[in-house]
Amino acid sequence: MKPVRFSPHAEENLILREITSEDSLAAVRNPFRREPARSPREVVTRPYFDKISGKEMLIRAVIEETENEVAVVTIYKTSKMEKYLPGGRP
Repeated sequence: MKPVRFSPHAEENLILREITSEDSLAAVRNPFRREPARSPREVVTRPYFDKISGKEMLIRAVIEETENEVAVVTIYKTSKMEKYLPGGRP
């Protein structure tokens, strides 16, 4: 398994958006959905239960994967299930 590296911007977002490292790593390593973005980037999405809001939400991360690592450029959580997961839920 490739190591995951968070950019300074992504690390700041983890703190500001109160996303745990466990939840962020699960989203990056085992995404429910992968979408192409501006090359060489991809957007990964994973549903999770947000303990702070008490709601089912999504974690979305913009990543750049190389032979040696997965770099997380930015990461955020959203409640817009319908927008990012057609059909709403996995």
